[in-house]
Amino acid sequence: MIFSGEENNLGFETLIYLILFFCMMAGLFLNIPNLQIKKITTKLENELPLSIRTFALFLQIKMPFYNALKEIGTEEGEFSRQIRIVLKEAEQGVSLKKALLNFSSRFNSPYVKRAISQIIIAYEFGSTGIELERISADMLFVQQHKVKEYANKSAIFGLVFVIVTCVFPTFFLIYSFTSSIFGTMTLDNTALAIVMLLIFPTIASAILILSKASSPQSVFSKKTDKKYLLLTIMVAAFYVLAVTYAPKEFIYPAIFISSLIFFAAVYPGYKKEKNKEDTEIHLPDALFALSSLSPSATTRDIFFALKSVDCAPLSLEAQISIKQINSNVKDETVIRDFCHRIDSTIVTHYFEIAKQIISVNSFAYFAKLGQDAMEFTQINRDRQNILSMQKYTLIFGAFLIPVIIKLSLNMLKGVLILSKSNISFAFFDSIIAPYLAIYALLSSIYIADSESKNSQSIVYFFIMFLISLIVYNISIF
Repeated sequence: MIFSGEENNLGFETLIYLILFFCMMAGLFLNIPNLQIKKITTKLENELPLSIRTFALFLQIKMPFYNALKEIGTEEGEFSRQIRIVLKEAEQGVSLKKALLNFSSRFNSPYVKRAISQIIIAYEFGSTGIELERISADMLFVQQHKVKEYANKSAIFGLVFVIVTCVFPTFFLIYSFTSSIFGTMTLDNTALAIVMLLIFPTIASAILILSKASSPQSVFSKKTDKKYLLLTIMVAAFYVLAVTYAPKEFIYPAIFISSLIFFAAVYPGYKKEKNKEDTEIHLPDALFALSSLSPSATTRDIFFALKSVDCAPLSLEAQISIKQINSNVKDETVIRDFCHRIDSTIVTHYFEIAKQIISVNSFAYFAKLGQDAMEFTQINRDRQNILSMQKYTLIFGAFLIPVIIKLSLNMLKGVLILSKSNISFAFFDSIIAPYLAIYALLSSIYIADSESKNSQSIVYFFIMFLISLIVYNISIF
């Protein structure tokens, strides 16, 4: 016998836990392909309204069907990638209809199947693009509904996040400390640090990841810039070391001076993102301005019209483009450089369409393009408004968490004095600053990523960590 009595029960329970853990991990790994397909399908459905509307516009300006598909395939995104697969199959001898049906069969999505079905009808019988526009409008309405539906979920995620980052750690500290005093349970410093600085932040990170995964993604959102992510982590590590090891009289001067240095490092990125945001806001106005141009207008006239739009960053970039045209730079190169300098997915998308409109001298379609841009940017604004509620909840948490923890620790100090115990309180107090820094780090990265303003993660971290640090050290608490 390996185990006897209690040891036998302990061994059996351990075996059960190991089996359950193995089954859970096996189920997770087996489900990874399905999760990946679901992720791609969600991304594809998110891109459908814009891609279908763009395709409809190409048909309306009399672009040949195959050429319109090729133009869609030149863009970024999952829908464009699938269209490139369709075109590749067609080049290998598969009929275009069969290639499109293969595309539809790869995804168990009614929206994809409906869109591809309408594209096939347009291919076989001809279409002015009106039917595709209606489908796009219907899908856009569904996306707007999902954005509003997420508003309720975001409140729940915010509540759960506050509970995990504020209530649970406080209860854990109280339980650990009182158990140590009365001898019912003793946690060493290492275990206490692991729970506070690893386990709770890991659970909080999982909640934020789940919240982001369930949020309606913007079709024009960009990937997180890892440069700013790593820089924010480095800043957080620096502040934790400064608070932990620096003499108290040097803590705030060190934070202030280092913050100026860090702000100077991220300011160019912040300025660029601010200019990009202003340009995106005024993009519909710019497209409406182009719709008034005559069919004989040149590329130079187009950028003069853009220069007149009441948007300083856009006017500045238009002036640079005019100088390029005066230097006999090719029109296509001028437009490409213009989009590259602004570095905005939505601006690049609409100006790629603009090149096709210019090539057929159908400037009246710029009004339709401006209307489309207004609708899609409105969804982005609605999404930002919903996410802003989470942002303010997280920022408020930077004030609430140190208040509750400080009040709880002061209460525990009173219990320690009354019990006349010789237990050291110093370590309990020393892990709070790193914990507040971890909270500020997770929250700042999440907020900046949700707003697609990666350079501001350091700014948000500094604001939240400084608030937490000042509140925690105020003597009134």
